[in-house]
Amino acid sequence: MTRFFQIKKSTKYIIYFLLLPPFFQNSFYGQNFQDSSILPLIFINTMGQTILDEPKITAHMGIIHNTQGLHNHPTASFNEYDGFIGIEQRGSSSLFFQKKGYGLETRDSLGENNNVELFGMPSENDWVLHGPYSDKSLMRNYLAYYYGGKMYNYSPRTQFVELIVDNSYQGVYLFVEKIKRDKGRINISKLDQDDLLGDSLTGGYVVKIDKSTGTNNGSWVSNFQTISSNPRDVSFLYHYPEADDIKPAQKTYIQSYLFAFESALYSTSFLDSTVGYRQYIDINSFVDYYLLNEATRNVDGYRISTFMYKNKESKNNKLFIGPPWDYNLGWGNADYCNGGLTTGWASDFNIICPGDNYQIPFWWQRMLSDSEFLNRINCRWDELRQGPFHTDSIVTLIDSVGSILSEPAARNFNTWDVLNTWVWPNNYIGGTFSAELIYLKNWIEDRFNWMDNNLPGFSSDCSFLSTNEKTKPSILVFPNPFLDNFYIEIQNSENINQLVKIDVYNLSGTIISSYKSICSASKNISSFDILKGKHLTSGLYVLRVKLGGKTSNFKLVKQ
Repeated sequence: MTRFFQIKKSTKYIIYFLLLPPFFQNSFYGQNFQDSSILPLIFINTMGQTILDEPKITAHMGIIHNTQGLHNHPTASFNEYDGFIGIEQRGSSSLFFQKKGYGLETRDSLGENNNVELFGMPSENDWVLHGPYSDKSLMRNYLAYYYGGKMYNYSPRTQFVELIVDNSYQGVYLFVEKIKRDKGRINISKLDQDDLLGDSLTGGYVVKIDKSTGTNNGSWVSNFQTISSNPRDVSFLYHYPEADDIKPAQKTYIQSYLFAFESALYSTSFLDSTVGYRQYIDINSFVDYYLLNEATRNVDGYRISTFMYKNKESKNNKLFIGPPWDYNLGWGNADYCNGGLTTGWASDFNIICPGDNYQIPFWWQRMLSDSEFLNRINCRWDELRQGPFHTDSIVTLIDSVGSILSEPAARNFNTWDVLNTWVWPNNYIGGTFSAELIYLKNWIEDRFNWMDNNLPGFSSDCSFLSTNEKTKPSILVFPNPFLDNFYIEIQNSENINQLVKIDVYNLSGTIISSYKSICSASKNISSFDILKGKHLTSGLYVLRVKLGGKTSNFKLVKQ
């Protein structure tokens, strides 16, 4: 029996879709895929529609996934997922490839988001089907996300699959978590539309440096152009909340924070412990981001698909960079802007390709002149080389994944006959899947060996690697941001008389006002006492609170 389901798309439109009954699955979905696969099989039925660049169309998805390590047969029942999805094409340059990438969301029968656990990943509704095409190893993004998981707080989880759309085999795909704010992904505070004051306004935000493709990609332009013979503007895009949802006060806060960070980094006092750039960022996340981009010599690194996020001040008062995204042109796969070389630095992109419209922010040149940043990248690189970046470990991983992909890859390249063809922007054409893997392994080994001998600076103190640098504040500043008045609450855990000294700085490092007092156990100090009648204009300031021998810095926002 044929069944109709009513899908409510909005208050204005009601759309009806034909849903094939379960007993019809085998004869419809399995006709053009006679082989079984060690990989999960994803079948998508568009019900006669065309998958567009945007918006998403409603379709049906079924997944066959044998979790016992046995092959998946196309005639088996859908056991991982059997339901509705919204699906659209995704990508920028890759949109021109014959093999398409897709963004999808799992939906219920009413067209609403349907959070589900897929392939052991935390429950969610937003996913990506990355279709490696110019990457003939099929695994460059997989490797980046895998190693990102060894480095970052979070890196997208993945699962190789084979995809069949409307009874047409599409090849090997990487099923990936879409980057978003969520407890199981970027785990920062939810920012609601009424979070407009105090600590709730200070997080969580996700922004990115990227191309302004697609819809709902509102952005703002940095006050600092790139350092280049042809300087370019740098745009920050709202990722969470999205451009249509973020409120003016929230825009003002995150823009002010990024401006304060860039101003501190650009200033002559950028190394200062009070007003310098380090107080604004989680420096270790920037270290890992730098090393992953350089290890892959990613031509898109630093300037495209660069995500950043910030939690509430009460939870973590730093800007984090990451997680990694879109590394399919890394690992020696690009024949332009020196992307195929195993020598040189990806961070020199503006020198190598000054005519490109998307350039690297000035940040990295500045941070690479900081001895502490250099110390940390050297310490961290040595640590990684003894662990996940050890040559033997990398070779073993690629061989293992390559063995799993062997039969699926043969089907993939039978459908997409590109192994002997240059596909933008290939730096190497191997002719076989095994030759592509050999090239990949050799490229990585040569690249890592070069970095061993050429990282700038040196390591002097690696104690941060084993030290938890996150400390709970015993000093609170509230409300922050503030309209008229703010307060500083101090909890003196030593319960002895100690001198407390408070200095207020502007972004140029000038002290606006100072305050001194004695604190025994606890103390509340008003901005009336701290500022001594001075009135702050709207903007961002730095509070330096010294209690005994301990100094804490806080960012203070005047609305």
